[in-house]
Amino acid sequence: DEGTQIVIGQRAHDRAELAGMIDEGRWDDMLNLVPCHVGDFFPIEPGTVHAIQGGTLILETQQSSDVTYRVYDYDRVGDDGKPRELHIQQSLDVVDYAAQAPASGEVTAPEVDGVTELMECPNFVVDRVRVAGEKDVAQPWPFLCVSVIEGSGTVCASEAGVTHEIARGTHFVAPAGCGELSFVGDMTLVTSHLPK
Repeated sequence: DEGTQIVIGQRAHDRAELAGMIDEGRWDDMLNLVPCHVGDFFPIEPGTVHAIQGGTLILETQQSSDVTYRVYDYDRVGDDGKPRELHIQQSLDVVDYAAQAPASGEVTAPEVDGVTELMECPNFVVDRVRVAGEKDVAQPWPFLCVSVIEGSGTVCASEAGVTHEIARGTHFVAPAGCGELSFVGDMTLVTSHLPK
């Protein structure tokens, strides 16, 4: 929605300052809010305080992890009617106090032949792929995650030879050995795969 924001980063300079802000409930002073627009991309590094807010729809690519520490939960309650557990000490231990919080999620990386590399890290690569008519995407990886974020069309894996209708909100995994993916239509995809 217009005027939405996302929380990325915090403003404390060290553990003691963050602990004080949490203890005093100074969330407006602590949390770094960034305007959020359609098409923005936000890399979230480990140790970064982050949260989505109302009016946003996000697609999150991440390394599998069962660890989430809550430093603040907007005073929400769980199914039992009690506030959900917070993890203050653990959060204080893992926050990266030297991290520079972003001011924008605007994508500035170049687009080459319809493909923009949004992020590469040791765990995954995320690309934005624009399909305007026809677009072939190689699939040499153990798997390729594909999400349609705009538009509609079709996809056909060369080894299967079966065409599937896809549209905004379609998500699928193209397994190893499925061959090149041929997209037809007018759409924007977000793909992710293991790094080289």
